[in-house]
Amino acid sequence: MMREQKYIQAHNEVRVKAKVRAFTLIELMIVVVIIGVLASLATYSVNNYIQKSKTTEPREVVGQIMSAQEAYFDEVGSYLDVTGGVADDFYYPDGTFDGRVRIQWGGADGCKHESETCMLRIKRLGVFVNQPVMFRYASTTFATGAMPPVPTAHVKAYNPDNVTAPRAGYVVVALSDLNGDGGTRTAVVGSSLQAQLYLENVGD
Repeated sequence: MMREQKYIQAHNEVRVKAKVRAFTLIELMIVVVIIGVLASLATYSVNNYIQKSKTTEPREVVGQIMSAQEAYFDEVGSYLDVTGGVADDFYYPDGTFDGRVRIQWGGADGCKHESETCMLRIKRLGVFVNQPVMFRYASTTFATGAMPPVPTAHVKAYNPDNVTAPRAGYVVVALSDLNGDGGTRTAVVGSSLQAQLYLENVGD
């Protein structure tokens, strides 16, 4: 009797083990593909977040300068030509465009316009940034019927329809070579001609 029970128990264990099967190769491949897709989405999201975080500073500073320009216009009746242009020599603070190097706001200033340093002219607008910056900034004015001047080497699609200004205005440009490779610079542009900020080369 005991021997028969042991035989039945062993037979049942064999049947249970036979029912348990391993994953097939196709099932394992599907799992690997799903994991790969999820990893790709996560990588894209992280990279997107990093790039957006890098443009937080210029968005805020350009917005601050734009608001200051409008307040200056309300008080004086004209916009302030802060830097005198948007070529490389007309940016504040003084330093490199290498975005890996942060530059202290309020430091040495090699930018001058109308015998004043750009720092003094920015102060006249009431703009101040209390931390080192990755971008450098220019703000200049343009006449009625003109197009906002932009550094065309780095800003190629800001005004594709060549819209001219119905009245005199200003433009604010932030530039930085975020990866420091000496290539295309990331640009943030704001002006009296457009309400929204324009960004170019954000992923570079």
